Amino acid sequence: MLAAAMAQHGKVVLPVYFDPGGRLILPPASVAATAFGHTHIEQDVDGITREVVHTIRYRDEVVPSFASAIFDMLPGKKLSREESLSKEGSDRSPAFFVQADPMIINYYGPGESIRYISFLEILEGRWPEDFFKGKVVLVGLTAAGVAGELLPPFTDAGTRMPGVEVHAHILNNLLDGTHYRRLETPWIWLALGALVCLVFPLGARRTPVQMGIVWLFSVLGVSAFVYLALVLFNVWIVPGPFYALVTATLASMYVMTLHDMRACLLQSQK
Repeated sequence: MLAAAMAQHGKVVLPVYFDPGGRLILPPASVAATAFGHTHIEQDVDGITREVVHTIRYRDEVVPSFASAIFDMLPGKKLSREESLSKEGSDRSPAFFVQADPMIINYYGPGESIRYISFLEILEGRWPEDFFKGKVVLVGLTAAGVAGELLPPFTDAGTRMPGVEVHAHILNNLLDGTHYRRLETPWIWLALGALVCLVFPLGARRTPVQMGIVWLFSVLGVSAFVYLALVLFNVWIVPGPFYALVTATLASMYVMTLHDMRACLLQSQK
């Protein structure tokens, strides 16, 4: 019955997952779907779910993420993926897989920010068919391979989010293009160079107190820049290197000032 309904609808994506042994578990052959996608999501070391990889190569098979498989099926939509994935080590271990196309998830809010509908109410006919036209529906809170509860960054009191809702956030990010992007390395180096050119003249020939003030305003300026880039352009910039550069630049200038003062004292003694 399920296979017949899927065949009639046509645009159905089934989830696949990796079991604890690292094997790719595909849908049964009796249930055919237009496409399938993996539900693999890794949590960071602090337990928070921030990122998803949209492409995984398992042995010789390339598997898209569940959300990107749905996205590719929509009219006029196609996720730009890496042209090739490395096959190195694909035959060393059956559990080996290569990940590509990472994306930082932009959550729209805490749990239940996306609408839930009871599957039982649908079966009982409480929702008209027109309600589902033009919508993407994710079915199955307890589907195999979908993490039961995940911890998003946007949370209060450690409230967790069902895995199926995390995939809904990922899909919406792809649809409206609001996912976070990391600043590419060449732009980071350019920004670091511009920061040095700005801080160096401000801290030149200053007293220690004045240098401390320059350091404070520089750190605040970097923090404001990082915040605005995230809010306005959805670009995530790691602030640590900029803080370290400001501190190292002013510290080296302070050492140079002490060296000049020592040279002046020696000259005055002579």
